[in-house]
Amino acid sequence: SLSPEKNIEAMCEAVAGLRDCYDISLQLAGPKCAYADSLLKRYKSKGIKFVGPQFGQSKKKFIQDLDLFIHPSLCDVFSIAGMEVLAMGTPLLITRSSKVSYFYNHDAFFMCEPTRFGLENGIKSVLESRDACERKVINGRQLIENTLNWKVTAEHILNQYSLMIGK
Repeated sequence: SLSPEKNIEAMCEAVAGLRDCYDISLQLAGPKCAYADSLLKRYKSKGIKFVGPQFGQSKKKFIQDLDLFIHPSLCDVFSIAGMEVLAMGTPLLITRSSKVSYFYNHDAFFMCEPTRFGLENGIKSVLESRDACERKVINGRQLIENTLNWKVTAEHILNQYSLMIGK
């Protein structure tokens, strides 16, 4: 859902600020709410649109059709949305405060600071390094297949329990 703690407004400001130099727009997905309405009132004329909630095949197509998925959160875990994006092969820009630094060495996503300035720079770095997108998409898929999935996580937890009980 769209909410202030997800730092959506900073992302809207970043995209609006870049429109003078780049042909970009932003699609916000999620349930309709007062916060989404207030963002649209302020940013609709600046290339921001609301596409509503996405589910099933329409969600998959929505994510795969994006040039970039931005996860601007101020504080979040490595979200399920972020993992879905990596699994589907869409480049991901995620803020450093989203607890992703543990996985940064996998070169699977772009990372930036969670401010308007940080998001602008992150978006610019993606737009100016399309070669890196292809590499990160491949590495992102490998990160999902080899690390961020239930099978690997369950095996890791079982191994840790075995070590704790001495087996």
